Amino acid sequence: TINYNTIYTTVTIEVTKKEITGITFSGYTVPYDKSVHTIEISGTLPTGVTVEYYLGEEEFEGAINVGVYEITAKFTDSTGNYQVPGDMNATLTITKIDPEYTVPTGLTGIYGDTLSTITLDDGWTFDDPSTVMEPAGDFVANVTFTPEDTINYNTIYTTVTIEVTKK
Repeated sequence: TINYNTIYTTVTIEVTKKEITGITFSGYTVPYDKSVHTIEISGTLPTGVTVEYYLGEEEFEGAINVGVYEITAKFTDSTGNYQVPGDMNATLTITKIDPEYTVPTGLTGIYGDTLSTITLDDGWTFDDPSTVMEPAGDFVANVTFTPEDTINYNTIYTTVTIEVTKK
């Protein structure tokens, strides 16, 4: 019979942090709609790993108004077991939209007078109010509608038809 002695020894095992994969952070563009828009990572983070979003140095919780928002995703690991991704950047863009508006109709003027003699609805102006209306008949003039909120809405450029009567 052969006898064996039990030998005990110590070994060192280096355990490395597990890499987190499958995480992306992509931007998008959306038209202004009075809603709060956010931007978030896609993918699943392991338990103990969190992400926070920043716009510059401030925490980012969403945007409503038109603009280009450069967002940074920053990761932390409270367990110490994961190799977190470096900061990721993405852009959220909110674009202007056309406001609701009604082009003025039923406008009348007198031959030889300037457009400045005609009163337009609030927000509307003639592009060149010193233009003389001639000849009598239908006269087309360029007009601009400027919304109260010029941050989120486009300015509208169009034309109106004025019925010019004889003097």
